[in-house]
Amino acid sequence: MRTLNKKYLNNDYATNVLTFPNHDKNSSCGDIILCPIIINQEAKKFGLSSNLRWAHMIIHSMLHLQGYTHEATKNRLNMEKLEVKLLADMNYGNPYVRS
Repeated sequence: MRTLNKKYLNNDYATNVLTFPNHDKNSSCGDIILCPIIINQEAKKFGLSSNLRWAHMIIHSMLHLQGYTHEATKNRLNMEKLEVKLLADMNYGNPYVRS
């Protein structure tokens, strides 16, 4: 994951998910690469079930494919709000609330 992140985004670290949107304006398709090792480590680190963490990362990456970003605070808050709503619709808890 670190190699891909460095090669395509010039970030020299491993990450939980990489998303590469198809740049066709009429498409919300693209490629998603998930890193099981990091996602499972994060579930433990954040005290979340692995199912919740995986669901969150899949929703997060799908939103990236649809053009959502989290670079600016306003965008991040909008994205997080939608993630929480979509997870709740699937009977998952809020991944941003730590117990």
